[in-house]
Amino acid sequence: MGRDTDRRRHRSIRILNGVDDRMPNRCAGRGAGVGQSARPATRCGLSPRAFTFRYGGSIVRTILSWGVLVAMVIALVVAARYGSRIRRWATGAPDADDLLLEAAWHGDAKSFEQAVAVGASAQCTDRFGNTPLIAAALRGDTDMADRLLAMGADVNAQGAHGYTPLMWAVTTDRAATVALLIRRGADPRLRSHSGQSAADIAKSMDPPDAKAILAELDDDHRRCD
Repeated sequence: MGRDTDRRRHRSIRILNGVDDRMPNRCAGRGAGVGQSARPATRCGLSPRAFTFRYGGSIVRTILSWGVLVAMVIALVVAARYGSRIRRWATGAPDADDLLLEAAWHGDAKSFEQAVAVGASAQCTDRFGNTPLIAAALRGDTDMADRLLAMGADVNAQGAHGYTPLMWAVTTDRAATVALLIRRGADPRLRSHSGQSAADIAKSMDPPDAKAILAELDDDHRRCD
């Protein structure tokens, strides 16, 4: 009598947990038992609610785990790529490259030194593709141009309209800067987006000093050829 009571109690507990001894165990390949419960069976004798509770929770946890992992990877990539910009934005500090570009455009020696001190790159560009060396060449700031070249600036970098520092120096008739750029390897044969070289610009605009320097360079090339 006591054994039957314990068996019924045990079966009641299993039914409450979503498992019925008399339901077919598909995992074990067992057939339906006599007096099978009317509750619809799913895999391994679990009721739909129990199956969803047992396995649905693990699926949700797996999705959340992968989501957290993907979010961490994205955060690391963003931090590696834009970490310095984010810090500058958060602290309100100016960007070192932007500071260098502004100093080059305005001839601000103090800001130039500050930008160099905080690690500004001489290869940086503005939104038009102009480098600090282009800005210095256009203004004829030979000292700043020399500093930028010493920092690794590309003497033949092409910015807006495909103009090089030499082209801008010729355009504004900056003879000393033209001479410096030529000594440091500027190529007068490079062409802008409109197909003009520095020599073509010198001929069309007729700046006297720069034209004389380019004429000498052209003579040197002819002698070498």
